[in-house]
Amino acid sequence: MRGKIAPPPLRPHETDLIGVPLSHYVAKSIREAILQGSIRPGEQLVESTIASQLGLSRGPVRDGLKLLEREGLVSILPRRGAFVGHLQKSDVWEIASLRAVLEGLAARILAERKDEQAVDQLEAILREMATAGDGNPVQFATLDLRFHEVLCKASGHKRLLQFWTDLRTRVWMFIRETRLRELRPAESTIEIHQAILNAIRGGDVQEAERLARYHSEFHGRQLEAHLPG
Repeated sequence: MRGKIAPPPLRPHETDLIGVPLSHYVAKSIREAILQGSIRPGEQLVESTIASQLGLSRGPVRDGLKLLEREGLVSILPRRGAFVGHLQKSDVWEIASLRAVLEGLAARILAERKDEQAVDQLEAILREMATAGDGNPVQFATLDLRFHEVLCKASGHKRLLQFWTDLRTRVWMFIRETRLRELRPAESTIEIHQAILNAIRGGDVQEAERLARYHSEFHGRQLEAHLPG
């Protein structure tokens, strides 16, 4: 495993572990390292190395990897070990179509409310995305993910947010794969996000929902066409 979970030696702070199983702490640490690009798709996750970096025994590491396997972020292969997962072509349409429904509804709700505070927050993220641009695809993808997460949180729809949060890791893989494959320029991605915000600000309920759904579905078709198998 070339990537590091954090600059070693990393040991959990007491406040990190209050009421939190060690396996969940491990899963969180590995998840964040993957999301930030420190560990790349296809890399092997070696239990002994992770345990050493986190200052833990191998038991919690093994259990943490199993949690990540259930999320779809890690693949555990018999007699070979654990590896950072790749997004499969068969996954793409399911992720894109479900995102489209959730984020379309979130955009519709914000447009109905003409939620200026939410729009301002999302505009700030777009400015950060513009700064990152095509030169930093992992940072851009991280900001893109944050945009969609804030969109869903600002809706105030608790069950919508819960469904989206359950999908979050796969949404990240979807966005990251799109950026790393350079399927769409950063400027074009920012433009569609801006169009969604303009519709929300203008209270155009149908257009806000349409654009949010189109954004997810179009990128799904685009990514699906570029993945093998």
